[in-house]
Amino acid sequence: MFAKKISILLIMIFSLTIAFSSKITLDNIQVSDYSINSGSSGELTFTIENTHSSAIIGCTATISSDLTLSQNTINFKRLDVGEVRTIVLTYSAPYSLQAKTYSILIAIDYDDGANDYSVQQAVLINLLKNNQLIVENYSSSLLIDSTTNFTATLVNHGNSELNNLFIELVLPDGFIPSSGTQYFIPFLGKEESTTISSNIFLEKSIEPQPYTIEIIKIADDYNDSDVLNILSRGVPNLVISGINIDPEIPQQGVMQTLSVQYENIGSGKAYNVESRLNLSQEVVGVTVEYLGTLDRDDLTSAIFDFIATKEIQGNIELTYSDEQGNEYSLIQEISYDSIASTNTSPFLIAILIVAGAGITFFVYKKIKNSKMKK
Repeated sequence: MFAKKISILLIMIFSLTIAFSSKITLDNIQVSDYSINSGSSGELTFTIENTHSSAIIGCTATISSDLTLSQNTINFKRLDVGEVRTIVLTYSAPYSLQAKTYSILIAIDYDDGANDYSVQQAVLINLLKNNQLIVENYSSSLLIDSTTNFTATLVNHGNSELNNLFIELVLPDGFIPSSGTQYFIPFLGKEESTTISSNIFLEKSIEPQPYTIEIIKIADDYNDSDVLNILSRGVPNLVISGINIDPEIPQQGVMQTLSVQYENIGSGKAYNVESRLNLSQEVVGVTVEYLGTLDRDDLTSAIFDFIATKEIQGNIELTYSDEQGNEYSLIQEISYDSIASTNTSPFLIAILIVAGAGITFFVYKKIKNSKMKK
């Protein structure tokens, strides 16, 4: 075991000696793009120099990578003392390659007649997700319980045309297309665009929250997909489900209670719900009631107290907004006839009592006088 460790150590020292005693240097490695898309290419540049005191006969540069290289091997018959060679080649990424990081390895090998030498260096290239066909704009929000025309514009920003292009929309559950979601474009040239369109109905059970639509793009020598973020947006719709007045027959001079029931039959939440009572007469008490928010399928009520006059004329005004701040309003006219109050004031009662007593006394005196005459 000890002898094996000594052997490994000697091999390591020998390797270091070879590396440090190298007669050639590999330097100035540069790439035009450290990140490229599938189908794209870049340029690799490096230099080799003979730093020995004598010429080098026979030298080979080997460039290897999973990327496609314009050259893999370069042979030099002779490198004179101090001679510098600059190598320029291209690298490209075929569409079949997976998006990840790839290395380009450069190895310089030569033989001085006594020993073999090798100098190696590597450079890393990041292959980005293939996205030759770019989605530049699309309908980012769809209405719940409604049909929205979804459109998306795609532009070919690649280095070549796209032939036999197939595009498909993959929709979440509850997104029901009423028109096609698959599209075929025979040819799309460089920097040309195409717009796809589909009418999509969102079921009312869809929650107002973010969803994703996948867009698949396939053509000759091209296969890619994108994930589009979609916001499903509901629209509130408040209606009056009932109006009650107490007493049922308004009486003049008597306090009345008017209650209004509202229901949200829409697909979205209503915000800043406010009910206002507008009458042609003066109202005792609150005329505006703030009801806050009202979720879909929810109910709420506004209650107003007022004293009735001969006629009750006016309207109930409801205002609210949706999640994007759009404002809505609803006005309901009201009209009630009122009757005279059955309540008698104490003053009138006193007058009636006095009048009754006077009449009684008058009748009594008349009866008494008639008896005396007999």
